[in-house]
Amino acid sequence: MARYTIHTGAREDRDEPVEVEAGNWMVALGLGLDALGLDAAVERLACEVLRNGTVIARDPRAGRSFIVQPAEAGPAPASWDEAEALAMAEEPAEDDEPDAFTDEATDLMRVSRPVAVDPASVIARSASVEQAFAAALSLAVQLVPCEAASAVRLEADGGLRFVAATGPKAAALRGMRLPRDTGVVGFCAGRGVSLILHRADRDRRFFPAVDAATGFRTRSILCAPIRQGGRVHGCLELINPPPGGRFGRVDLDLLERVTEALAGRLEATAR
Repeated sequence: MARYTIHTGAREDRDEPVEVEAGNWMVALGLGLDALGLDAAVERLACEVLRNGTVIARDPRAGRSFIVQPAEAGPAPASWDEAEALAMAEEPAEDDEPDAFTDEATDLMRVSRPVAVDPASVIARSASVEQAFAAALSLAVQLVPCEAASAVRLEADGGLRFVAATGPKAAALRGMRLPRDTGVVGFCAGRGVSLILHRADRDRRFFPAVDAATGFRTRSILCAPIRQGGRVHGCLELINPPPGGRFGRVDLDLLERVTEALAGRLEATAR
């Protein structure tokens, strides 16, 4: 069992860090939230794993962040500012993308960009469930530019089916089925959490067989569950931002607005 330090990333009124023992950082984060009395208040988190093992977990709805620091990574950062500085200072290899936070100026520019349509009203006009998935995916790629994207439905048997896709290999992806809990979509659907992976091929949750089957190269992933209450209907997954770009917190917020609207449409159909 490894030892981890967890504390909030608030710049003011910082909570005292807590220490836990756990088999991995995800379990440690859950134990830390429980110790901080916040487990019931947090529904989903976007997590970034830095090269030194530190994890930055953000709750996009509440605007709260948490730092998970493994003991072997060295002393825990004294503040959020210090953790952010450490993340920004990491030097990538020459063939690597930097592992750092989304630039705040970029976030502000994207926040100020008007969203011309209401996701719920667009998706509600869909005549069928399959059309609702396709409409949500089309809206998602309009809001968050990317090279490819897919809508994955969680079937009654727990399997995953790609019901809609965009991008250069979309035809090969539509209709493909994966066993439950497979890949990033399986992880997000199974746990009802969102993920941003800047280097997907280095993450153990990445399932390379899909790239092998389609001939597409996945570099970065933004994935959010289609969830309402305790029920998950599937996921929307966006692949590879435009050259020079990087998925960030605002992108996740926009994608989750679409998945929430789609979940509402699917729940209304089920009633």
